[in-house]
Amino acid sequence: MSFIGELTAKLGICGGYSVINFNGEYVYVEGIERLVFVGENEISVSAKRTVITVEGEKLMMEELDGGTLIIKGKINCVSQKEM
Repeated sequence: MSFIGELTAKLGICGGYSVINFNGEYVYVEGIERLVFVGENEISVSAKRTVITVEGEKLMMEELDGGTLIIKGKINCVSQKEM
């Protein structure tokens, strides 16, 4: 289990998603179900009836594996919207 998975289990949060912004340079998203949109200035994914959108400059998907995504670039905004 990942560190985030262990933490959410300890807090009693089950079946959700996690988003961590690392200093405006990387965003880690866990629990994604599918890619919604991929562009140089915006990447959107869906997770549990929520769309998570990362906006910035020169965004790149650094890693996509088993429901986990790492985005690299100049991160300006991370937003979440219920579907």
